[in-house]
Amino acid sequence: MRGIRQPGQNTTDTTEGRDWHARETKARGYLSRNRLIGQCSCSFSVSCCVQESVHGREHDYYNNQLKAQMPIAHTLERIVEIVTGGVTRFFPHRSSLGATCALEHWTAIMAGFLLTHPLGPDGGVFGTDAARSSRFGLIWQWHACEETEHKAVAFDVHERCYGSGWRGYVGRCSAQMLASAIFWVLVPLFTIALVASDGQLFNFAGWWSLLRLLFYTPGMFWRILPAFCDFFRFSFHPWDHNNVEQIKQVHELERKLKAFQEQDDQAAEAPNGKAKAMAVPKVAPADIQQAEGAEVAASASS
Repeated sequence: MRGIRQPGQNTTDTTEGRDWHARETKARGYLSRNRLIGQCSCSFSVSCCVQESVHGREHDYYNNQLKAQMPIAHTLERIVEIVTGGVTRFFPHRSSLGATCALEHWTAIMAGFLLTHPLGPDGGVFGTDAARSSRFGLIWQWHACEETEHKAVAFDVHERCYGSGWRGYVGRCSAQMLASAIFWVLVPLFTIALVASDGQLFNFAGWWSLLRLLFYTPGMFWRILPAFCDFFRFSFHPWDHNNVEQIKQVHELERKLKAFQEQDDQAAEAPNGKAKAMAVPKVAPADIQQAEGAEVAASASS
């Protein structure tokens, strides 16, 4: 991630890769087909589309790892495809953009919670410093920074296309109610399905750990509820919740993740490298369950 969007400025992040030109061309084509070029600042729109395409590639890798361990994930992914396909088919493009605004708001406020409550007297999201410093702990924190960095892009495009008056307001609020209803039906069902597939359906200690995290201490659900409700304020903008300071840690996170990658490269070059590759610090299963429980909703929406 290069460049952190300050409130009131266009997004400057332009994720680069070997296939940058192809992804940029695809993004521009999408914007042109949907008549968005000329109605909004093309630079930050294309940058976000490219970032999201790379983001999607990483999600594919993450989901493929999950599907290799839990075949039921194939079915869950298919359900998501059917739901999103139905929204695209039976609702106008305006609704799809509004739904993107809605889900980006959910991921942004959950990411903000993760960044502000990684650890603490109550255990925080990760529970232990070992879980926070593990490879997947670092990935989740980097993911939270990324979601926060572009949290206003879809909202800004929606306002440029449909205005900031009552028309735009009713559109985004209606989309939020629809997206939230679908979101909070699927997430608990998917969580139960994955836990059952892992043979932990009757792991009451694990369920208590998750419920405590969400509703008691640190109480993620209650802490993000005011920020969610603020979306329905007429003059709302995502950067009204100015947490830009929290995401300046992204460069340190990238440095630590690069160190893990270098370890993998060295292990792959050594004899029996395959057995040593992807080595990560050992983390107690309970810590992983607590950390992933807080983020399962964010993963489903992204």
